[in-house]
Amino acid sequence: DRVTFSAARALLRRFGVDNLLAELVSAGYVNEVGQLNSGTKPFNVFARVANGTLKQPGMEDENALLGSEWQQRFMIACNLPEPDTHWA
Repeated sequence: DRVTFSAARALLRRFGVDNLLAELVSAGYVNEVGQLNSGTKPFNVFARVANGTLKQPGMEDENALLGSEWQQRFMIACNLPEPDTHWA
């Protein structure tokens, strides 16, 4: 909601974007050049799909809906089946 988002944004401004980036790098979520880690520790399914390391069979139709122009910049990814069971 708007109130929670505003509070999170204010907290980030106090903490600082550079400090947040340093935390993400030290935790291994982001590499030294500021890109999401697409390795396996920590495992980020969406970073791996985005860089082509992980293929998601069954998402071809969804991505085709983007059209050729938007497919150059965006992709549609889905969660892995195991985490999706928690949303049922």
